[in-house]
Amino acid sequence: MNAEIARVQDVIEGRTVVSPPCHRAFSTPRELVCFIARMRELSGVEPTGFKLSPGSRRQFLVVCKAMIEEGTAPDFIFVDGAEGGTGTTPLECAGHVGIPLREVLMTVHNALVGADLRDRIRIGASGKIVTGTDLVKRLIQGADHGNAAHAMTFAVGCIQAQHCHTDTCPAGVTQDPRRARTLDVGDKYTRRHRLQEAAAAAHCRSWHP
Repeated sequence: MNAEIARVQDVIEGRTVVSPPCHRAFSTPRELVCFIARMRELSGVEPTGFKLSPGSRRQFLVVCKAMIEEGTAPDFIFVDGAEGGTGTTPLECAGHVGIPLREVLMTVHNALVGADLRDRIRIGASGKIVTGTDLVKRLIQGADHGNAAHAMTFAVGCIQAQHCHTDTCPAGVTQDPRRARTLDVGDKYTRRHRLQEAAAAAHCRSWHP
């Protein structure tokens, strides 16, 4: 990484950085809920929330219990299924960590309903959402909206080379000015726009036949 990225991430330039397995700001569900409440307080009017990919129903149920005990809850929760991940995801984790989106989404929705918290929290879903039909499925299963990352990266030209962390992306998504010439912004943003437009149109047809 270059000096700018090292400064922003508060790490040592030139040294490989391994993502930490936990957060320093909290270590328990109750601390997580309190941290979210504190963020809301500091931000004033900005909605606050978190993203998670549970490996079991219990992992989310204890968070619901913490919300009830602390008397506060996030404004939104992004639910990531086992299908999620990026080109930087370690191969041993991709597709093997977490619960499939369909199952975990319904688990989160039902748990919030049971805890009488669903009306207060918006649910976002992510994990292989590409088409309008994919989005409709997630809305039916309890989501308020969906995130589409994989599809957008493919539209830009991602070939899943898994070189994101090396700054040598052959598709041009890199800080290297020589490789970046591969990325034709004028063409790629049009491709992304068309993908989003097609997905929205398919969503409307599926939702309102």
